[in-house]
Amino acid sequence: MATVTWTGAALDGDLGTNGNYLGGTAPSNSDTVVFDRGSENVTAGLTSGLTGLTIIGTRGYTGVIAPGSYLNATYTNIRWAAGSANFSGNITNARFSPRADSVIGYGTGTLATGYAENCNLSIAAAAVVTNLRTLGVILDDLYNGTAYTLLELGPGSRAKTKRGGKIIAHAAASVDVLGAGVLSTGSVFRSRSVGRYLSSAAISGTVDVESGGVFDAKDNANAFTFGSGTLNVWPGARYDLNTRAGLVSPGTLNSYGLSTESDVGGATPIP
Repeated sequence: MATVTWTGAALDGDLGTNGNYLGGTAPSNSDTVVFDRGSENVTAGLTSGLTGLTIIGTRGYTGVIAPGSYLNATYTNIRWAAGSANFSGNITNARFSPRADSVIGYGTGTLATGYAENCNLSIAAAAVVTNLRTLGVILDDLYNGTAYTLLELGPGSRAKTKRGGKIIAHAAASVDVLGAGVLSTGSVFRSRSVGRYLSSAAISGTVDVESGGVFDAKDNANAFTFGSGTLNVWPGARYDLNTRAGLVSPGTLNSYGLSTESDVGGATPIP
């Protein structure tokens, strides 16, 4: 396992050209490839079948990896701070840390555990992502199938997902659950976070809306069912289950706090 540093000096944009690296040696399987200088886009050598690469990008690199295609490799780690990039392949313990104006695309493969910050992250329908944490990320997740084991949205994150699953939205985060996505037990909307449920799928698990959080289904075109699911709304939380197709009733609605009046425990229906 070696570390090679991209320079782009050969000016052909080819990942496999020796002349594009300090020392004149292109990467092999399990190598670390560092992009920390130059502006030459990586446009060729992207389907060479390399596996186990670690990709590191810094602000010194101003080019783009794989515009219009995917770097076909199996990654163990990605730390990125420059430009825009499209990735595919099986990735574990990935950290996407690009510049704030970067766009990261993930096309195919399985991302078991990931962390992303300060970027636009687009996950294609063919990709499988099970565990993802974000900070300041705009997430567009097109997948319509296996749910997240955990999607944890940190402050400033905004997500649209057809995947659903266990979703935790922290302060100043929001998520739209679309299509056939469904919330799973353990989903939590915390202070100043917003969850919009626009799915047709039944909620069968337990969803908590903490003080200052919002759970909003009023723009849902479907009178989805809550089934046996439980909605816990805490004092100071807000919710609206009066969808465009009719009122939805949880299997259990627990409003914790002060009284049994219409504004139960301070959990306020959204006007």
